[in-house]
Amino acid sequence: MAVEVKVCGLTRAADAALATALGAAYLGFIFAPSPRRLTVDAAAQLLATLDTADEATARPRRVGVFAGAGVGEIAAAVHRQKRGWRGFDAGGDFVEQPQR
Repeated sequence: MAVEVKVCGLTRAADAALATALGAAYLGFIFAPSPRRLTVDAAAQLLATLDTADEATARPRRVGVFAGAGVGEIAAAVHRQKRGWRGFDAGGDFVEQPQR
């Protein structure tokens, strides 16, 4: 069984590049209340600095970390940087429930 590591709380391009060079499987970007919280625009700018030739198989995978977020906040992050995300970590309770 292979171990995969997620480096979370990234706020600087240099740190994301280092985590990538060291073999991180996932890069985590925080949207939950935290000193490392990013705005959607700041995350989009940071993701744009990451060089990936093939977005579909790009490693490391980019993960948005949300806790207690509304569906609208998560949707805004997805739409702002459509190609960058490969997963979401949605801990805590959602503020809004998605309609079925």
